[in-house]
Amino acid sequence: MAKYLLIQILFSFLLSNVIKDIKIYGNSITRDDTILKTISHSVNDTINIQNLTLDQQKLFDTGLFYDTVIYFDSTIYNIIVFEKPKRSIGPEIDKDDILGWSAGISAKNNNINGKNKKLSVSLLAGANNLLELDYLDPKLKSTRDSLNVNIYLKQTDNSQENYKLFNSGIQSSIALLTSNFSHQIKIINEAEFSKLNYYENTTEKNYSIINSFIYEFKAIKNKFFINLSHNYFNNIYDDYFSLKVNNLYSINFGKVNENLKLVINNKFYLNFSKNIPIYKKEYVINENYVRGYDINNLPFEMIENTLLWNNIVSTSIQLEVPIKKTNLMLTNMLFFWDWGIGSNDIKKFNYNNKIKSYGMGFRYNIDKMGNIDICFGINPFNSKKEIQAIVNFKSF
Repeated sequence: MAKYLLIQILFSFLLSNVIKDIKIYGNSITRDDTILKTISHSVNDTINIQNLTLDQQKLFDTGLFYDTVIYFDSTIYNIIVFEKPKRSIGPEIDKDDILGWSAGISAKNNNINGKNKKLSVSLLAGANNLLELDYLDPKLKSTRDSLNVNIYLKQTDNSQENYKLFNSGIQSSIALLTSNFSHQIKIINEAEFSKLNYYENTTEKNYSIINSFIYEFKAIKNKFFINLSHNYFNNIYDDYFSLKVNNLYSINFGKVNENLKLVINNKFYLNFSKNIPIYKKEYVINENYVRGYDINNLPFEMIENTLLWNNIVSTSIQLEVPIKKTNLMLTNMLFFWDWGIGSNDIKKFNYNNKIKSYGMGFRYNIDKMGNIDICFGINPFNSKKEIQAIVNFKSF
């Protein structure tokens, strides 16, 4: 008798964790089926608390909601969403460590037909003059896009390298999603026309097609990104392959403070050709590689010979110490050390080309929006040890 009673209790417990209905609240714009396709749970599934938390994050990552709340009550899977407006107009800010600041405006249709389809138009002026049209159509069961089309007109004035660049192009990407949300695969095709005007009145025109394969892995402590591209040119340049790799690894000191961590970021930017367009080259001194340098205060011969490269390898080590936390914002103090080396020949990296810096700063992590980094980097290249301010907008 006791045996059958135990089985009955166990059976009742299992049934109490089975989802019999899913109820959605707060979605006056977004369709129910759009939300249901995004989450991992469905009717008759057994509730999984870890997946419930992941479902909340997936819904928030769509960009459709200010916030999302999911809770399981008896046999009902309750989803509460706080929708953003269907249309919005707002300011756009962009910063390039070498070129400077750009500002403008963007108009967005965030939720076409309630299916999470997005259309935006952006206009920037300043260091980068940009007119951009972007369309996103996420059809698959994920917050990542299945189809993205981007059309752009861009004009850049690089006084450091004595040229003006005009780009126009179209880029389309298709995401091939795996069953594991941590693994993402994307294929990108881009066709571009580039017109390069040097200040000495020489002009270079070129058409190019870039086909890229991207793999991305995301875990709590480890993020890995790889981009392999084939660059095809109709004249001037030979075709070549390029490779971008980024590995971000975090060591959390959970027993002391869950927000206290050491971050190690390794980056590789590699081009398998000695002759690539100057606008495809990268400065080793910028917020993506080695921070703490002001290019306007450096000798011209250093800029020309030791900073702009076909290939860059860099490492950043950063300690993030939480100093204040509120309901809306977490403030961290940052201590960083950056190191990078460049080369124009992928087979030869000269150690004399190394650049390093160190510094400190603050990160303001604003809930549901993103991060702002304000850092002060010390430039050890000059004997004056110049201190440079770095402002970096992330995830806005």
